[in-house]
Parts: sequence; structure tokens; C-alpha cells
Amino acid sequence: MHIVAYMMSCAERDLTRAQTLANLRLTDWGDEARVEMDQGRYERNQARQEDTAYNLLRRAIADQSPLILFLEDDLEFNSHLRHNLAHWLPVHEMSPSGYFFGSLYNPSVQPRWTNPGAAYFVAEPEAVYGSQAFLLSMATAEHIADHWGDVIGGQDIKMSRLAAQVSLIYYHVPSLVQHVGTSTWGGVAHYTPDFDREWMAEFDTEETAMDLNEQFGLVDRIIDTMRPIDGWFHEDEARLLIEVVARAARELGGPWTVVEVGSYLGRSTVVLGGAVAALRPDARVYAIDPHEGQLSVLGTGTEAITTMPTADIFTANIAAAGLVNIVHPIQLPSYAVAWDQAIGVLFIDGLHDYDNVSRDFRHFEPWLLSGGYTAFHDYASFAGVAQFVDEVLREGHYHEVARIGTMIVVRRVY
Repeated sequence: MHIVAYMMSCAERDLTRAQTLANLRLTDWGDEARVEMDQGRYERNQARQEDTAYNLLRRAIADQSPLILFLEDDLEFNSHLRHNLAHWLPVHEMSPSGYFFGSLYNPSVQPRWTNPGAAYFVAEPEAVYGSQAFLLSMATAEHIADHWGDVIGGQDIKMSRLAAQVSLIYYHVPSLVQHVGTSTWGGVAHYTPDFDREWMAEFDTEETAMDLNEQFGLVDRIIDTMRPIDGWFHEDEARLLIEVVARAARELGGPWTVVEVGSYLGRSTVVLGGAVAALRPDARVYAIDPHEGQLSVLGTGTEAITTMPTADIFTANIAAAGLVNIVHPIQLPSYAVAWDQAIGVLFIDGLHDYDNVSRDFRHFEPWLLSGGYTAFHDYASFAGVAQFVDEVLREGHYHEVARIGTMIVVRRVY
């Protein structure tokens, strides 16, 4: 895992920057941070900071740094900074070419949900402030830089809100950096209450959790299996769905299943099946679809079109993926399925009008575990899906945990 540290600064903060660089040398980091200096092209101080942050990201992208540690210049550091990042579970689970965004500094940001014992929580994107220390992947840096002007605000607001479009927002627990001193520009100084200079991760990630990328190449292997199958399920959505299965496998006790409503030719099914086979091999994926060829297509309103039956092609694709022992097809409409098993992950991708989405979800909701996940595909594309999911979130029993592409993921919280 190769992480390159970059620091934004300006001439007015020469002494502060020198002290922060000295503080970094006292840790196990081992490398010098690459400093991006303010070019002074704007009169407004906030605009100068935003410009410097943008230039820093563009420099890191040009350097092709796989993981970027974005730093401000007024910090103290945990003594075991590199060790702790090397053992941080969210970093190990990211795809080498995928999206990732995390903060090493928490000035009392609101958690969306926590993962006890795993040294992180996932934050509400709108609650994020402070850009003291962000860790982000190349893909996320490119997305932020390409859309820099789409969000109004300082670099902390721009980076976190744009990153939330493609990634969960992770916070390290405890904070690995501390903000020191006062703002050069007269802003309110904030600090983290949970900075721990000597905290050190003691577990071996490779023994306590599956390293999805470096050890097994699981994500890329599943994506390769998915690619030849026709359908509208995108690779970034597939990566998130694999992550959802991984989280359910870690967090949910007892036996549980994965239920997919709407399988079509099996593009998303092989993603779920591949993840379950590697991460929770005692579980099964129940792929529910009558395979009568009914599809919701953009531009047709709430009406479904009918094509050729799809059962034979679906079955062949599951067999080709080697998942016949993991994936159990049920060739019925969702509402006709008699169900009595606990569900850890529910994937809704049937017909996309409000009534069908509601019926698909409510039929299986009673068996969805507390802490279980539901992914709704085409939330961003079909008004009926968005209307229903928004109603579910307003009920208060579910929290949104991520949205990527057209898919949104919610988690049951009671």
C-alpha cells in the first residue's frame, strides 16, 4: 500500500509548516511530505486556500499517487501513523482502482454508523468539516478535481461533498492528527477530543479480515465475471454491493441470506454470488425473478416493456460463473414467494414503478435483520424508486449509507 503525503501551505505560515514537517518526521512515516504552496493569485484568503487545495490534488493526480494523504500545515501526529493506516480495515477493503475517502481528524463530526472494534465510523457527509488530514484514492481525487466548481464552500466542504457522491466517508477512531495553533485567517480554531499520540493498531488485518484486493483479488475477479453479462448494473455499483456484503458478513451474527428481487440475465446476481461465496460461504443468494421478459426502461414512464423470457440465459450465466451452489433461482414474482429466513442483504431491482418497488420491499422487510442492508437500483433514474425510498428514509427506521451511480444503499437501524 503506497501512500504519498501532500501538504498545503503559504508563505505566511513558514514557521508553522516547518514545525508540522518536523512533527511528521518524529513518526514512522519515513517520507517527506510534498508541499504545495499558495500562489497568491486571489485577494480573498478563502479563495487562496481553495486554489491551493485544488492545485495539490492536480499535482497528486499528475504524480499518479495511488493513495493521497492530504494535509494542512498546522498538525501534530500519532507516532505510528503509517503502521495504523496500513492496518486500517477500510483501506484494505478498497479496490486499488476504486473510490475511497477518509479523515484522520474528527472535530466531533456526527457518525452515520459505526463499526465497533474496527477503528472507524462512517460520517454523515453534510456534517463533515475540517480538512486537516484526508486520505483519498486516485479515483476519488480525480472525481473531486473534475467537479471542483460544482460545490460552493471551502476545500473541506468541496472535497467531502464531492467524495460522498462516489464513496462512503470514513473517520479513523481515534483521530491520528491534532489541529494545533490558531487560524492565520482569523477563523475559529477547532480540535479533536479523541487524538491519541501513542495509539497503535495491534491486530493483523490479514488474520482478522479478508483483504479483498491485495490477498485475494476478489473485487476485480468478480467484476471480470460480471462484464460479459448484458444489463444496466455498472462497475462502481458492483464494487459498492461487494462492500455491502463484506460489511454484512462482519457485522451481522447468526445465519442470514441475500435476497435479490429482479435478476434479468444475472449481471448483479454474479456480483452478489461471488461476494457471498468468498465472504460468507454458508449463506445463499436467492435470485427472485419470473423471467417473463418484463423490463422497466427509461423513457417509457411507468409502463414495462416485454422482451423474450430470460430464464435460460440467466441459468447459463450463473453456471458459467461457477455459482450454482450459491445462487438459488426462484422463478416467481416477489409477492408470490413464501419466505421465512433472516435476510442480511436485500437488493431491489425489479420493475421500477412505485407500486412494484413498494411491494417488493415490503414483502421481505419483516425478515430483514436489524443492521441489515437494502440496495435499491435505479434510485437516481426512476421517479417511482426515488419516491418510495425517500418515504422509507423519512420513516426513521433506515439510514442512508451510500449512493453511487443510480444505486442507493440504506441500513436498518432498529
